[in-house]
Amino acid sequence: IGPVKVGTYVAVQYEGKLQAVRFDFSAGDYETLVEIFKKRYGRPTRKAPTYIKSNHLAIPIKADVMEWIGKRLQISLWSRTSDVAKGTAEIVLKGWTSKEERIESEALKKAAGSL
Repeated sequence: IGPVKVGTYVAVQYEGKLQAVRFDFSAGDYETLVEIFKKRYGRPTRKAPTYIKSNHLAIPIKADVMEWIGKRLQISLWSRTSDVAKGTAEIVLKGWTSKEERIESEALKKAAGSL
């Protein structure tokens, strides 16, 4: 994205339509991505610090989270993940989370019924 190299990503499709994308990036590129997203989507809807458990440290570390919530999309940008050298971004169509939960619930019911 722009000058930022993104790493591992996951794209979720349902019924032939893209529903969500998640990718990681170097934590040092967080501010650059924030500026890219601000130019594209405006000021974040929400900005909040949070604390995450690191894979390498015994104490929680601070991570900044910015979210842009629009009519069709929700974008979340995390400055750090449990791997403190990486940040992550998630772009999700609104309504996908509830569809995903419904699909999982139906799959569990079907699996339980076959026991």
